[in-house]
Amino acid sequence: MKAQTNKYIVRILMALVLAFLCFCVLAPFLVMVSYSLRTENELYDLSISFIPKKPTLGAYRELIANNANLARWIINTVSITVISTALVIVFSSMMAYAIANYRFRGRKVLWFVIAMTQSIPWIIPLIPLYITLSEMQLLDRLGTVTVIYTACFIPMSVWLMVGFFKKIPRDFSEAARIDGCSNWGVFLLIILPLSTNALCAIGLTAFIGGWGDYVTVTTIIRSQSLWTLPIAIQSLKGPFYTAWTQIMALGTIISVPVVVIFLWLQKYLVNLLAGGVKE
Repeated sequence: MKAQTNKYIVRILMALVLAFLCFCVLAPFLVMVSYSLRTENELYDLSISFIPKKPTLGAYRELIANNANLARWIINTVSITVISTALVIVFSSMMAYAIANYRFRGRKVLWFVIAMTQSIPWIIPLIPLYITLSEMQLLDRLGTVTVIYTACFIPMSVWLMVGFFKKIPRDFSEAARIDGCSNWGVFLLIILPLSTNALCAIGLTAFIGGWGDYVTVTTIIRSQSLWTLPIAIQSLKGPFYTAWTQIMALGTIISVPVVVIFLWLQKYLVNLLAGGVKE
């Protein structure tokens, strides 16, 4: 009886800890949404509460009315993120499958280079990269940012995918080859459908990384028409006035797609953490 009571106490404590951690994660987002539904006058009211007294979409209307390039910034962000995410999924899955299942010259060197890139912070090669791109006249281009995002997320994605591909029983691919499937057929028709969990995981990682990136885009992009949404926040902050409610509104616009996509793909992430492919 005592052991069962202790078990319940442990579960309650774990639930409380998890609830506290969830609150710490969600609190900034909830505050941002709450502030985006206020007026500027209410924002500086000393009697301010967590829930707006009179919720309004005025900040969103002002954001749209005062920023003619908002639609262009949204298109830029979506195009860069979606294209780079698709390229990461395609190239990292092919590279990881080759490393996990084939023996070829330079395989160990390639795997060593991929492992080494995980220990180097991205901010370190950013300045040399800027100098190189400047000499090649490739600055201020969305295509350059797309290629950079793709190159940044491929090593980490390959690292994750190799471990997943090694868990897939070889019986599947061998049975497909006996039935006359080529190597490409095995990869496209057998391996990739079994790798949905891992593909969604690396896709989500690449999407979130590109969608919310600020440092890389501010380094490469100069033209206002080529801005992405994270950079656009700086246009709402001036030397004498800062439109805080509009900043909160734009922050909400940036955050909502990530939350929606995460909720949509969470079942695949749970399956991946649960152990991948079962025989």
